[in-house]
Amino acid sequence: MQLFSMMINLIEAFFIAFFTAHYFSIKNKTLYISIITIILSCLLNIAQFLVINNGLWLSVFIILIVIISLCIWTKRFSFDYIYISVLYHISIVMMTTLSFVIVDFLTQPLEISNNLFQILFCSLAKIGQIGLTFIILKKQIRISTSLDLKHWKSVILIDSCLMIGTVLSAYVLVEAQVSEEMYKVLLVIFIILIFLFRNTITKIEKLNLEKINAVRLEEQNRFTEKQLSMMKYMKNEIDATNHKMNYLLFQLRRAIEKQQTDEMLELIDNYTQKTLKNRLLLDTGNSVFDWFVSLKINELVTSKRNVQTAISMSKNVLYNDIAFVNSIVNLLDYFKNCDTLHISIIEYSD
Repeated sequence: MQLFSMMINLIEAFFIAFFTAHYFSIKNKTLYISIITIILSCLLNIAQFLVINNGLWLSVFIILIVIISLCIWTKRFSFDYIYISVLYHISIVMMTTLSFVIVDFLTQPLEISNNLFQILFCSLAKIGQIGLTFIILKKQIRISTSLDLKHWKSVILIDSCLMIGTVLSAYVLVEAQVSEEMYKVLLVIFIILIFLFRNTITKIEKLNLEKINAVRLEEQNRFTEKQLSMMKYMKNEIDATNHKMNYLLFQLRRAIEKQQTDEMLELIDNYTQKTLKNRLLLDTGNSVFDWFVSLKINELVTSKRNVQTAISMSKNVLYNDIAFVNSIVNLLDYFKNCDTLHISIIEYSD
């Protein structure tokens, strides 16, 4: 049984070193894996055979050794060294706990010795650890956090407290003799979690408010750009009309010089129609709406249609929306062949 325990300890130590070396892509992987495997294997064996076996403190020492070895090997410190080392070790503990529960459930109807029970659940736990290690490394799953530690330290602390609480819960299940002490520690952890979570909610609310303000500003900028585009379009229309008016006046001067009365009257009629077409019939305070709808109504009037309007609207950015204006203009186009047209747009307020 001692030989089996030593083999299990060696497997656990090897795959901790193997995972650490490959996940962080450190140099001289073979040398690192060999040294750390020996150190962790000795620690696990000493803890199991020479010292009172306290799994919680053993976990702390294993994590510290891994973190310190990474700092020495890479000659720098990174928060990921702590985060990933703790997370991987928690996965080992959870795999062990899950294996314990599975084997205990399957062997309840059977009467087996403690040694056989330990062999079964330890073997299953190490198989799970090996499988998990190869899945993470083979699929290159990045389990490190990308959150900014300065702004999201409360979230990372919550994550860490939850992981620690999970490990302690696992030890409560497996090591019933320390359950009372564990429950006290768990209570403290969950109290800390409550305050950290409240702090996180406050930060999320602040970020959400900033996002809403940013969206509003973006909408305002988009509307301003649309307004400028409409103003540019209206200016081009006015310039084109002025150009046509100048041409008509030039023709009128020539007709006057030649004393061509009929041509003069025709030119004056054309001038009048152009002027009527571009006059502003509506003044609701919504510039885009007023311009385009007035232009369409003038077209109907100059085409000998009897148009009566009753439009009462307040100034509102919604009425200057190009989609809304187009819908009104298209609707007027639909009834352009009617001899008499009553246009009524009345805004009602609650």
